[in-house]
Amino acid sequence: MPTERPILKLHPSERVRRIPGAPDRRRRPRETVETQTTRFGGEFERLSRTLDDIEAGVDIAAEPNRIVPDRVLVLELKNSVQNFAREARRLGFAWMLEQGADGNDNVSDEEDLVDPAVAADPRLYALMPSREALQTLLRLWTAFTAQEPAPQGYGKWWQIFATLNVIRSWSAEDRIDQWTRTILQDQIRRNPTGAVRIEFDLWFREDPIVRLARMEAFQAKVAAADGRVLDRVLLEPIQYHAALVELPVRQALALIERAGPLATADEVMVVRPQSFSPHPPSERDPLEAVDRAPPTEPDTRAPIAALLDGFPIENHDLLRNRIDVYPIDVAPAEAPSHRRMHGTQMASLVIHGDLDGGHAPRSAERFLSCPFSPLRRTVRRNTPRPISSPLE
Repeated sequence: MPTERPILKLHPSERVRRIPGAPDRRRRPRETVETQTTRFGGEFERLSRTLDDIEAGVDIAAEPNRIVPDRVLVLELKNSVQNFAREARRLGFAWMLEQGADGNDNVSDEEDLVDPAVAADPRLYALMPSREALQTLLRLWTAFTAQEPAPQGYGKWWQIFATLNVIRSWSAEDRIDQWTRTILQDQIRRNPTGAVRIEFDLWFREDPIVRLARMEAFQAKVAAADGRVLDRVLLEPIQYHAALVELPVRQALALIERAGPLATADEVMVVRPQSFSPHPPSERDPLEAVDRAPPTEPDTRAPIAALLDGFPIENHDLLRNRIDVYPIDVAPAEAPSHRRMHGTQMASLVIHGDLDGGHAPRSAERFLSCPFSPLRRTVRRNTPRPISSPLE
């Protein structure tokens, strides 16, 4: 009797020996309280004065380098801190971003590891501060510099202060990298009189009211720059908020110089050239028709090459009568059609190349597909016995 739930073939699991590990006991770079006080005392004093100015009603919005509420705060640390986002939220910060301090999370060059006994992992953390969060941060810093014990539950912040390397606001240099500047320069060089379309990735705000207010503030800055917002995208599940903007050339040139109200807009996380993929008409339009009909009879010649991959759909229109299938360690019954996608794609690529490339399929050769299963749980460590192959 047919069933919608066929019996699954399960391979017996093997008991394996756990690979013992060892804790990472390398030194984490930390500075003394005296060193950090000398380096960052002035920054925290300016932050204290900024909060006093805000309380007094002083307008500081035109000073983009000051650390203020609702302007992303950047902490660059000499080493990563476990559960940093949780510690930031405890103070009232909204966690926005984490990355390697150089913008690259992959550190592979041995020359980057100056001392192998030191576990160096410089990190950049971006936080959205509230006034209360900045006030709490100042209180903790004051206690840290006074060499007082950390309050209950805030011990991680003593580690953060001891590894602090930079404290600053998110800047135009963060928003506009050199790659973006180069692309915009090239676009303007090719079309010096036309408008320039640019994508602005905005800081995602969870509160819809705050999000709407920040978008309206950003649109006002675009209008003041004689630009217009062409499109907006909001994807809440992945916390993505962006706008496509059209700007006159002079404003695009200001962005390249990291100047002007849009380069310093607190609502903007990153500026990018418009995303599109142009194809020259001579290469893509139109495509010449290619006859990919399968041969009417199987090719009886000996194959010239073998493909080691998944099981293909050998009767597929692109593969019929063009390949022989010689299973290695997986039987056809173990490879249902919905699991044969990759093997079919690779066999098609060998015979036809890129289907959009306009190239005719190989007709002077015949190929052998040797499906095997990389998911077998049994690993043989002995040399396998020789088998006869159709290639011989």
